[in-house]
Amino acid sequence: MRVSIDWLRDLVSGLDQVSVDEIAEKLTMAGLEVEAVEDPGAQLAHVVVAKILEKHQHPKADKLSLCLMDAGGDKPIRVVCGAPNHQQGDWVIFAQVGAHLANGMDIGEATIRGEKSFGMLCSEAELGLSSSHDGIIILDPSQDWRAGTPAAQALGQNDIILELGVTPNRPDALSHVGVARELAALLGLRLNAPSVKCTERGGAVESKALVSIEDATGCPRYACRVIEGVTIGPSPAWLQRRLEQCGVRAINNIVDVTNWVLLELGHPLHAFDWAKLSSRDGRAQVVVRRANAGETMSTLDGEQRELNTADLVIADGQEPIALAGVMGGASSEVSDGTQNILLESAYFQPATVRKTAKRHGLHTEASHRFERGCDPNGVPKALDRAAAMILELCPDAQILRGTVDVQPHDIKAHEVSMRISRLQALSGLPAELLEEALVTAALQSIGLEVVGRDGEAIRYRIPTFRPDLLREVDLIEEVVRLVGYDKVPSTLPAPTAKSPTFIADKALWLEGMLHQKLQGWGFYEAVNFAFGPQHLFQFFKTSSDELIEVKNPLGEEMALLRPSLIPALLQNLLHNLRHGNKNVRLYEMATTFHGHNPKGTAPRSQDADGPQGGDAWAAEAPKVAGLWCGSRRVLAFDSGEAAVDYYDLKGVVEDLLSHLNLDNGSGKVVFDAADDSVAFLHPKSATHVFWRTGDIKTQIGVLGEIHPKVAKHLDLEEPVFVFEFNMASLVPLVKEVPLATALPKYPAVKRDFALLMDDEIPAGRLTQAIWNCEATQKLLKNVEIFDVYKGERLPEGKKSIAFSIVLRAEDRTLTDQEVQNGADELLKTLSEGLGAEIR
Repeated sequence: MRVSIDWLRDLVSGLDQVSVDEIAEKLTMAGLEVEAVEDPGAQLAHVVVAKILEKHQHPKADKLSLCLMDAGGDKPIRVVCGAPNHQQGDWVIFAQVGAHLANGMDIGEATIRGEKSFGMLCSEAELGLSSSHDGIIILDPSQDWRAGTPAAQALGQNDIILELGVTPNRPDALSHVGVARELAALLGLRLNAPSVKCTERGGAVESKALVSIEDATGCPRYACRVIEGVTIGPSPAWLQRRLEQCGVRAINNIVDVTNWVLLELGHPLHAFDWAKLSSRDGRAQVVVRRANAGETMSTLDGEQRELNTADLVIADGQEPIALAGVMGGASSEVSDGTQNILLESAYFQPATVRKTAKRHGLHTEASHRFERGCDPNGVPKALDRAAAMILELCPDAQILRGTVDVQPHDIKAHEVSMRISRLQALSGLPAELLEEALVTAALQSIGLEVVGRDGEAIRYRIPTFRPDLLREVDLIEEVVRLVGYDKVPSTLPAPTAKSPTFIADKALWLEGMLHQKLQGWGFYEAVNFAFGPQHLFQFFKTSSDELIEVKNPLGEEMALLRPSLIPALLQNLLHNLRHGNKNVRLYEMATTFHGHNPKGTAPRSQDADGPQGGDAWAAEAPKVAGLWCGSRRVLAFDSGEAAVDYYDLKGVVEDLLSHLNLDNGSGKVVFDAADDSVAFLHPKSATHVFWRTGDIKTQIGVLGEIHPKVAKHLDLEEPVFVFEFNMASLVPLVKEVPLATALPKYPAVKRDFALLMDDEIPAGRLTQAIWNCEATQKLLKNVEIFDVYKGERLPEGKKSIAFSIVLRAEDRTLTDQEVQNGADELLKTLSEGLGAEIR
């Protein structure tokens, strides 16, 4: 947002004694980041006010003239000019030699048709003030001009503009008064709020306007005034100049006033031509409703728009005349012939405006503010301020008595309590800065009001222009912000005798280890929104869970809370593929959401009566998921383009689990073929990962290739392999977080075997049987399948599986006889259990 320093100085007493640099620093440190400081006058260096002393015809060009200029120097300056609109005695804007103009032109000595020229007389376009090329600027002769006066001063371009980056939670700062309020509080100065008193005369407004609200949810408040006898024309130069400096194009006096109030108070307004509205009994009708199916309207940008039944519109008795909170309609716009206007000031529900604006591809100054939340109780103030300004610009007009203000339900300021002890504990600020009187004064300076006490806690009434202040911690943050983040002392963390809880340590260690190992495998971390679309999430819904809908989604692509991290990773993959990156490894660690009680019969949650409300039937689960697509390894001149397969990703998963220090004394990781419940994985590769303790198996994750129907839905041609683990299930399995692990004292023994077995027996069942063999269970450290063969010289329906085992004792060196006995018992177990034969 562009903010004028001069405007701020009009609103804050004593701000003219504060430098622009200090203002920018104070705002930035308080959370209103100053992204840029613009000095329009800097482009007018070496450009001054000058007087035309003499004007003569150019001897060799009919359309050029020779002028002798007084620019405040010792001698007159000779200039060749091609503009037709000047004469001797005029005061003009003169660019001297050495000037660099806004249009990129560098001014130097020149010879034009044989005549020397030492400068240039400037138009508005050449100075970047407008697009007008209609002759040079001729200054008002009634003013007391002095030759050599800087053009920036003469043209009112000596204002400084701040470009603020305002976060979405601070709609109050989207106005000059809001920023001025911050500065007054930060600097201990007085805020001069603009006058909102207007002089009424004539009949009652109810005789000229009839307002009804059919959708009180979308529009909790709508007010209007009727002003008769206005004269449409250009606004005064001071008003146009300030609007243009803030990036708003001047149109006419009425529209310019509404834009002025928007920039000043942060509340959008709209003016309708009263005569163009359908009326009943001589009263213009205004109806706030949802659009009807099939309705269309032409907006002020000249576009014909097809309306949706979810669009909130302002209508007269016949048709829509504005997209509520977004843009007005062409059928009722103020034009040169307008005499009477209906001035609108309203509060529209933010989500409603956001959806309408997004649906129609519009983003206006009005929608930008309504989407973030305007002040519902600022509606009459903005309306009266605009009416008073219109009367100032149109002295013959009259404001009808009264205001039509329809408000189905009062919107009252809420209250929040804060404890000074809690402020001291959380803020880190020195105690002398947190005395109750100082804290209260700081909060009162931004509009809060003390209304009582609840024991130790002070109860504050929160103004409705600060919808972001909902909890005690919000008030604590405000105090720290106002006192100054730089006042928080820098200290090292104090050591504590009591270490963090064991569970917390394991969770943090697990998260760090997963990051480290996945990045070591070449996976890039992705960070995605927690929302997604129905068309993709449908594949990731389980039979026991329900998808959770968002009440007011930004759009269809964010309609549901994610049940899995894999859909977003697939969308990340599509984005990479579209940009030519075919080798993709991604992972994400985040929370997923699962609905277990869609009918809402579970007990209400603790915050059910708070601002959000809701039922306690949604569960959150922290998960880690990964995706691999493309080549097995980074391509090089001596490596092929071997595609990644299931076993590559399974190897990554096995490596991850091997480094998580799982309690192998109480159980083991088991890979088993998944059933049909994992609908998003290919049935031939879908794998459940279990933690097995005795006969009890607890699922901790899944892995496999994406199902063909999911790939077809996303137009994926290459195979994609994914895994996902529930981190909440992994944390209890972490035995401890060792600082170091001792190397084995005794050597390991490796044995290779090749078995002939039925083709329909999965490899996972073989590895499970090996791990469960009692004869080798205490000695077995690793099992690895390194070859599977089907084909010639094997009986039909048979396959050969080659695997290796690693045996080691913790207290001795194994003898050859022990190893042989263990191998014999293992082969006997596999023969009896699986019908396997050694080749």
